[in-house]
Amino acid sequence: MLTHVALPWWGWVYLLLVLIMFVTSFFSEKSLNMNEVGASVMSLFSICVFVVGFYNLSVVQFLGILIIPMTLIGIYWEFTNAIHETGNAQDELAQEIDLSDGERAMLLNVAIGFNALIVVPGYVLGIILSFNVLGIV
Repeated sequence: MLTHVALPWWGWVYLLLVLIMFVTSFFSEKSLNMNEVGASVMSLFSICVFVVGFYNLSVVQFLGILIIPMTLIGIYWEFTNAIHETGNAQDELAQEIDLSDGERAMLLNVAIGFNALIVVPGYVLGIILSFNVLGIV
């Protein structure tokens, strides 16, 4: 039943990119908070389940209604984490005296956009799966 996972090539590339970003986050200078690490692990797991479940309905049938809280909690975590990390990035960029205000704003927007490109596709699939579980779509 779950021994064969069928995904298009871009699904595998997306999951690999998300996994690489997760692993590289451990090499930052920031100290690790175990609550944040645990929440990030659950977010990574949720994104993987959503991508795999989008193309393999047996995963969604196995998890059933649990897809909905996975999606809601994951979106809440990513949103609150993005706000926190944006504040940290603003503080770090403020210390760079060589940069103009326009350059700081551009770098901050690039970082926010890059984070969105990594996280949002997985949770959009989670929203779609949640609607499917509820029978709305």
